[in-house]
Amino acid sequence: MKHLVGMEAEFTQRIAMAEAKDKERLDELKAQVQELSAQELDTDLSAKFLYLIGALHLEAEGRAPNSLRRIRTICENAAREDPEYHKLRFLHPGFHDAVGKWPKAVDMLLALGFTHETTYEGTEYLALSGPLDEARLDIVRRALDADDTKQEEAGVVPTVPEKRDDEQCRFCSRYFAYDKIADHEESCPFNR
Repeated sequence: MKHLVGMEAEFTQRIAMAEAKDKERLDELKAQVQELSAQELDTDLSAKFLYLIGALHLEAEGRAPNSLRRIRTICENAAREDPEYHKLRFLHPGFHDAVGKWPKAVDMLLALGFTHETTYEGTEYLALSGPLDEARLDIVRRALDADDTKQEEAGVVPTVPEKRDDEQCRFCSRYFAYDKIADHEESCPFNR
């Protein structure tokens, strides 16, 4: 009987060791899958982003560097935890002038995980469900840095966006002459 009890204990110990080895191997496989997924994401997104940068240069005819700077800023802000940076209104003049009016620039943001949404009032915006992850932000930075280097080598000088003398409405972000802003803000539909 003692012999059987000893065999049972040894058998139980061997099963526990096999389970531990299986768990360790499973953890290794999970890590390999995550690494391959990250590499695949990096390759696919990098290629798509570089293509869209080139297409934006053709589409924007010399104004792409301003759009690309704004996209970099948007992405760096979107990596924050603050949900305020996860929505971009198409009507916002700063966004529309630099990014929103160029379909390829909007496609870049969509490729990063932003979604095109519309409120019940008809306001269009791009939204991100959470902060932009560090891997995607790194892809954006590397692609834009590579494009900056390429543009410098080609001798392209980016144009500086023109400074506005108007006042910006704090509710709808539209611009008005200095003497008209107060009247507008009183009747602004976004002032609730």
